[in-house]
Amino acid sequence: MSFIVGIGSKAQQGKSTLARALCSHPLLLGAQHYSFAGALKAYARVTGLMREKNPTVLQALGGIYLNHDPNFWIRILELQLADDQPPVAIISDLCYRNEHAWIKAHAGLTVSVVRLNVDGSRYLSPDRDARHPSETDLDDLSLFDYRIQARSGELAHLASCADALAARIASRIALRKEE
Repeated sequence: MSFIVGIGSKAQQGKSTLARALCSHPLLLGAQHYSFAGALKAYARVTGLMREKNPTVLQALGGIYLNHDPNFWIRILELQLADDQPPVAIISDLCYRNEHAWIKAHAGLTVSVVRLNVDGSRYLSPDRDARHPSETDLDDLSLFDYRIQARSGELAHLASCADALAARIASRIALRKEE
């Protein structure tokens, strides 16, 4: 089974930036980048519901499936991980408590990334409903194993955090192999 790292928080916080840094880190050879919403985005495009990324469409469509089966997108990602079998799976769009629980049930790590405005307030993406459950379900930051905060544009700080996090992940993987 892959070692799973879930990166969560609100939209446009730096989650994918952190995931890319971790996937290219020399301590995490073979790490691959995934998302719960990857299949959702592909479905929306194939069915003609959107041509380019549209957060409003994705929130509405994702909500329909979540109401029908809360683990629908998790099961799709689980199948993809079973096919790919990466040593480390970095999931960059952890948004819901059931996704968080799934990662924890697989002995994975969860990381919250919080982007701050220049004045220190939390950044909220203007292109979607900030009250949607995908933006609020994981507001309790105490759920996360690690928390990273960076002001908008502080990419060097995010890279430094990625280095420290990669070392912690590598350590956890080594401990897991010893068990």
